[in-house]
Amino acid sequence: MPSFDVKLNLPGFSIEKSSGFNPIIYDLKNPHAARCPHCGSGSLRTKDRILRLVWHESTGLRRVLLRFCVCKYLCRACGRYFRQRLADYLAQWPAIERIYSFKEELMKVLSAKNQSKKQCRSWARCLLDAIAQLQQSGFEECRKLAKTMESWQEEIARMWRFSRSNGITEGYHRKMKLIQHRVFGFRNFENYRIRLRVFCA
Repeated sequence: MPSFDVKLNLPGFSIEKSSGFNPIIYDLKNPHAARCPHCGSGSLRTKDRILRLVWHESTGLRRVLLRFCVCKYLCRACGRYFRQRLADYLAQWPAIERIYSFKEELMKVLSAKNQSKKQCRSWARCLLDAIAQLQQSGFEECRKLAKTMESWQEEIARMWRFSRSNGITEGYHRKMKLIQHRVFGFRNFENYRIRLRVFCA
């Protein structure tokens, strides 16, 4: 299989190896050499490797998984350890940088709390713009996220204005299910009620 950027449809990436059938796993190669952020030396020793997995757009009916490596280095010149920094890594991979920046902006929209009516209008425009961008994406996962956010947009808007939720009720409901699961059900409801009062009081 040729290792062309065209196959990935992501500029700056190249395929080092492919494996699997469904999903297809592409091992991506980093064409840029890492340098020490302290002294600028390129004489490095790899001490650790962390594999990252990212879903990519499907090929026909088969899903595609991208696998790339982030390393921890020891600089032979100054003797310091360092990890490959996110900013440096994103500078080497422009396609991932754009996706990461979009994700961070979307998290700001979804994390907003206790906003005024005027601020909510501004956040609503940001949310609708983000949904439109996700719908036009070439990634199937992004289009699914857009569909989910579109169906939950009223609930997201309420979350900006009001901070209360039914989280406490759902927590108690979860405890009730766990109690039933542990004892394989109760024949006597009174025993069940007493157990609930002990665990949830």
